[in-house]
Formats: sequence, structure tokens, C-alpha cells
Amino acid sequence: MTNDGTKKTLGNATLKFFNIESPYRRTARFYPALVTVALLLPAALMLGIPLSAWMVTMSAGGGLVVATAAVTLLSHLSAAAGNRVQAKLYPRWPHDSPTNLRLHPADESSSKQQKEKWYEAILRLTGIDIARIASDHREAERAINDALVILRTKVFHDNKLAERLNMHNADYGQVRNFAGLRLVWLLTSFASCAICWITYGVRRDHLAFPVVSSALFVACLLAAIVINDYVRHTARHYADSFFGTLDACDEAYQAKSKRKGNVSASAASMRPPETPPASS
Repeated sequence: MTNDGTKKTLGNATLKFFNIESPYRRTARFYPALVTVALLLPAALMLGIPLSAWMVTMSAGGGLVVATAAVTLLSHLSAAAGNRVQAKLYPRWPHDSPTNLRLHPADESSSKQQKEKWYEAILRLTGIDIARIASDHREAERAINDALVILRTKVFHDNKLAERLNMHNADYGQVRNFAGLRLVWLLTSFASCAICWITYGVRRDHLAFPVVSSALFVACLLAAIVINDYVRHTARHYADSFFGTLDACDEAYQAKSKRKGNVSASAASMRPPETPPASS
């Protein structure tokens, strides 16, 4: 048990050292950048680069610092590239994001009854009354965004009911950031394919690597065509999970309030009746 605890602590410390300790950072930021760099792997193997020796060298001495800086830089570049794509797909972010937009009084993607239910839940959980200012569309946008910020940072944060929401949030971040790196992974996949075929033409050996690199390049071309639509698709999935989490948290809040009310009523019924003051 002690060894397992030590290994777990060491693993968490390592992830924190590389600035990828949270599941969101690993899934949404680091993995897209890692996949982009990994596209060069067939070319490296074709050229006979000793990757194992290189990794050992990088993990020793100053190489660890360089590796840490590279991981952190890749993660932040991935996030920055994803934000650029997000700004193009949703020019008025966050007001035109699927989550905010679905709550807006002028949006017709959800029924009036459903919106009223959400407004009541948001009022109970955040104290913000969207229905009261529904006629003022600009103020409604601001109120909706304020309410969603409170829900994400206070109600949903570290809440077991929000596990599915966190998963879809990481999925959206991963696809968005991968889309932001589109030009980079197209170039790296093309470079890997070209290097493999040129090397094969010279050596006439290891045909598998050129074939694999060609397949990866074709896959990247296809991904580049559909990636923006897939970003919108994952954003809609996140919105679905968001409102599912909102309903679950509201139900839990109402059940908790009801229990408190029952406890208060029971306590009040058990109090002895007040005796009238003695007449003088």
C-alpha cells in the first residue's frame, strides 16, 4: 500500500511539474499538440533516429527542464490556436455559443416551457432572474452569461453531478484545439510522408513506413475538411450535458431544501408550548 501511495504521489507530482496535472489540460491542450508532433514518428523511424536514446538523454540533467518547457509551450500553443478557431466559429462568444444561445429568449431551438423551467432553476441556484429581463435582449445576454459563470465556478465545480459535463467540456476543448493546429498537423503529416517516400526511393527498404505516413496524411486531409463541423457538434454535446447537469443540480437543491424544511418543522413541533406570564 505504501509503495502504491508513493507511486501515485510521484505520478501526480510529475504531471504537475509538466503543467498537465488536470484531466482537462491533458485532454484538451496537451494531447492535440502531442498528436501533431507524433505525426513525424514514421519519418523519424524511417531515418533510423534512436528515439529511445534521445528520450533517456532528455530525461537527464538539463534535458528535463527543456522537456518541461516544451510540454508547457505545446499546451499553451494548442489552447491559443483553439481560441482562434472558436473566435471564427462563434464571433460573439460566449453569447452565440450553443449553451448561452439556447437560453436566450429570442432563440427558438428550445420550447418556451423548457426555457421557463431552466430560468426557474437558474434563479434558485444563482439568484439571477433571466425571465424578468427577457424583453431586453442585450441585458438578457449579460444576465445569461453571468448566471452560467456562477453555475460553472460555484455550482458545478467539483460536483459529482457534473462528471459527464466535465468529460464533454474536455472533448470540446480537445477538438477545438486540434482544429486550431490544423495547418501544423497538415504540414507535419506531409513532411513525414515526403521524407519517408524520398528515403524509400534512395534505400528501397522499409516500405511500411511510407505507406503508414501516406495513410496518416490522407486522414489529416479528410480531418481538415470536417473538423470545423465537428467542433460545432461537440459544442452542442457540451450544451446538452450542461442542461442535464443543471436539471440534476436543481433537483438535488430542491430535495435538500425540502429536507431542511422538514427538519425545521419537526424541530418546531417538538418545542414545548410557551407558558403565559403569571398574572399579578
